[in-house]
Amino acid sequence: MVPPVKSSIYWENPDCKSLQDRQWFCAKHPQLALIPEYPTYEGPILQRLWLGHSSQWIVNIGGYWKLRTEIALSWRRLELSLVAIARKLLKHSEIHLSVDLNWLPLPSTRGYLHSHKSQEHAILCTYRSRSAFLGLCATISLGIILYERSTMVPNMGSPWIEYLAKFDGISHIWLEDLARTFVGNFSGQVSRNGTFIDVNEFTSFEMLRELLKVNVPVWIRWGKVGCIPSRTGWSIIDDHAPPTTSVEDILTYYPVPMSPLAHPRHSAIPSWVSRQLGFETWEDFFVREDQGGQGRVHPFEDWLVHY
Repeated sequence: MVPPVKSSIYWENPDCKSLQDRQWFCAKHPQLALIPEYPTYEGPILQRLWLGHSSQWIVNIGGYWKLRTEIALSWRRLELSLVAIARKLLKHSEIHLSVDLNWLPLPSTRGYLHSHKSQEHAILCTYRSRSAFLGLCATISLGIILYERSTMVPNMGSPWIEYLAKFDGISHIWLEDLARTFVGNFSGQVSRNGTFIDVNEFTSFEMLRELLKVNVPVWIRWGKVGCIPSRTGWSIIDDHAPPTTSVEDILTYYPVPMSPLAHPRHSAIPSWVSRQLGFETWEDFFVREDQGGQGRVHPFEDWLVHY
């Protein structure tokens, strides 16, 4: 589902779902495209963000509800570390782009350090805080892909790790652990939300180039149906422009079947475990099933027919 366009003001106080859904590109928050589609909180750094049943991490102290102290302090240490790393990476990025980057709300502004009058509000603030960690981690991911490297995709040997390890208090081993998480892993193992762009309004072509290098998915809106797709002068977009958006013209690309019994070539062959025969309609399948086994083909025999 394509979401509505959100202004930069909206991102000053986004809800949890917005940070985990695919959004239209926002020039002030390009890191949104790098948020993982399915974040996993694993490893020595991010596993502290995993939340089980609320009874395991919410406590009542003096009539107020809050995140357990040891968890809150662990989150705070992580937040401070990630903020420091993000600032260093973005400040010393060697790929100079005209980026007017704004920070997304930090986790500590979402309430995980505070006490709350109701249990429900304490739980809500905890989840909002964890979602804010996704935005913070994505900011680091942005700093990583903008740091100059010799490979197309950042890896464990990328220079950003050596650069940060030179600072006091930043462990090389800690950085390697971070690089193995969705923060620094840009292999095919991590799918990211990506972004929608409107080719008629988009101007951040250099940023788009860097996102595409690490295989961030991008959906392009070319305009209204029937329009002539615009050209931008950037091959990363223009090479994918459709020749037409006219429905009538598009329909001429596909010949009309000569027979009403013709089946499209892209029709999926039924799996042998379904017991449905090839080119058998669902109606015929259920009729054959209702016959109490008469004419039923054994699944293994059906598989042999279609293999």
